[in-house]
This record gives sequence, structure tokens and C-alpha cells, in this order.
Amino acid sequence: MTMHTPGPWAVVEHDHAICVQTESPSKTKYGASRYAAIGGFDRSDRAQLEEARANARLIAAAPDLLEALKDMVGLVELMCPFDGPQQRKARAAIARATGEQP
Repeated sequence: MTMHTPGPWAVVEHDHAICVQTESPSKTKYGASRYAAIGGFDRSDRAQLEEARANARLIAAAPDLLEALKDMVGLVELMCPFDGPQQRKARAAIARATGEQP
């Protein structure tokens, strides 16, 4: 399994896109670090721009959310051995984020 690039990830706005980026120890041959771009929106449409910003914030927070969910699932499993729908949903979300089979 390949791990995601560690953060912190930050939202950075450019004229052509809104990017979620982090500094990475392994750069491309051109010296670029890691980023994901949110594109396909009309900057003159306020609703589309705000949606793109919200998407970027969610992507930037994803590594922290994943770690928190893993911690919570571990704690719940220690406290409650019952395998309920919430635990299954959380484990499925973790598997989806990590590329593992649920």
C-alpha cells in the first residue's frame, strides 16, 4: 500500500485553479512539490467559487480526518466489541481512503 504524502496540506488560490499543496521531501525533476488542483469552475460565479474553496478545504483536512477516524474506531473497538453499522461505515471509509479492501 502506498501512503499519502504527509502534510500539513494547505489551500492556495491561483488565477487558474485552487490548489491543495504540501511540501514534500521528494520533488519532481523540476523541483515541484505535491499538489492537487480544484478546477472546472467559473470564478465569476460566486457559488461555484465557494464550492471549489469548500472542496479544497475538505481535501486539505483529509489526512487529519483519516487519522482521527482511525483513532476513534480503535477506541470504540476497545470499549464496545459490538460491530455496529457505524463501525462498519467508518472502517469502509478508512479502506476507501487507504486503498485497502473493506
